[in-house]
Amino acid sequence: MLYRTHLVGDDERWDALAWAYYQDPYGYECIQRANPIVPRQEVIPAGTRLRIPVLESTTTTITTKLPPWLIR
Repeated sequence: MLYRTHLVGDDERWDALAWAYYQDPYGYECIQRANPIVPRQEVIPAGTRLRIPVLESTTTTITTKLPPWLIR
């Protein structure tokens, strides 16, 4: 699995990080599992370095050829 690194700033929360990285506030559990030694407090201690799992995209890209008058 691939990971990003995030340096926690003041007053950052698990759900806010999940929203920032996954657009899903409930995705915090994935981040917590990747960082088992970080305390499970509402606000993460500033200066903590977290591993943020890079999740595979589940969206499908549809490619079609549109006529020029329909391209925006």
